[in-house]
Amino acid sequence: MPRLQTRTRLTFKVTRRYLEKINLFSQSYYQLYQKYANQSSKSQFNSNSAYVSEINLETMLLDQIEMLSLRDDERKVLEYFVNDLDSSGLLSDWKKTKQSLFKLFPDMADRKITDLLKVFQTLEPEGVGARSVSEFLIIQVKNFEMEDTDFKQLCLDVLQKENEIMGGHISAIATELDRPEEDIVDALYFIRNNLNNTLPGKLYASNKTRFTIPSAEIMVVNNLFDIQLLEDYSFVNDAEILKDLMERRSILEKILTYFFSLQNIELYNSLEFLMPVTQKQVAEELGLSYSFVNRVVNKKYIIINNKTLLLRNLFQRSINKSQQTVFFLKHLFSTPAYRDKPDIEIQKILLQQGINIARRTVNYYRNKPNVLSD
Repeated sequence: MPRLQTRTRLTFKVTRRYLEKINLFSQSYYQLYQKYANQSSKSQFNSNSAYVSEINLETMLLDQIEMLSLRDDERKVLEYFVNDLDSSGLLSDWKKTKQSLFKLFPDMADRKITDLLKVFQTLEPEGVGARSVSEFLIIQVKNFEMEDTDFKQLCLDVLQKENEIMGGHISAIATELDRPEEDIVDALYFIRNNLNNTLPGKLYASNKTRFTIPSAEIMVVNNLFDIQLLEDYSFVNDAEILKDLMERRSILEKILTYFFSLQNIELYNSLEFLMPVTQKQVAEELGLSYSFVNRVVNKKYIIINNKTLLLRNLFQRSINKSQQTVFFLKHLFSTPAYRDKPDIEIQKILLQQGINIARRTVNYYRNKPNVLSD
């Protein structure tokens, strides 16, 4: 599939209109349907579209930690963070966590543990390992790339006023920050509508059923990936909202087209393997704002080979070549058809995927227990 040439840069001054627009971009198709469709249409919702999350938070985090380049003691600290998370996915008793780590690692400095926490907080889902709800939101604001740095700083400053927010004291926050009340209201609108307000632990509750309507279906036709957009906005009557949604659909199509242009169809046919792509890579290639890419892939689902996938899982915030190598080898070695192939054959398969490593490196990972483990 040819690479896309369109590089129109989307830049916006943060205004209420912008906030409303990016909120539309970030919602799942099911959320849009529930909000704008009439009651008779909703009653026809197909319950077969129910999606049950089978991934738990612990497994997701440990898989990501495995892909990091860490010393053994550093890895164990991050694994301890996983075990010490509360039911919300936060490290809410940070003092107790640090005290326990000092006993386990008496030679490790306080600064080192804090630095490792920062590493842990870069993992998905966004905000995991935060020490409070306000820090959970602050992490998201910091990760949210926008050209309007003044507005971004305003959001960070507002989040420092947790007691005032809880008490609804808008005027007090405005006075303390020396800003008009309408600026504070806009910042709170952004925080409430454009950040993930569901805590990490709640995203992966084992008994939670999530309903979804997939945004696209990917099929293999004549040995090529074929993308079919499923988002239909005929239930939306507001012309301005419909215009924004059509832009959302266009950006989603560009992102999917670019993603699948990077995939190896032979490897997908034999392994059902899709190599993750970074959100930054997509933003730079398509000339889009990073925040738009982040919001478009968030909460969207696709169907491929009769399986429903969360689109965001295919687009990491960051992943380097060594991480990609481990990720791919782990997938290969967990597949019986490839597990016993000679190292030289695995090396050739990696090369097809754009990963050029020595045969002895393949052998090293083949014999590394935590790569082969489930």
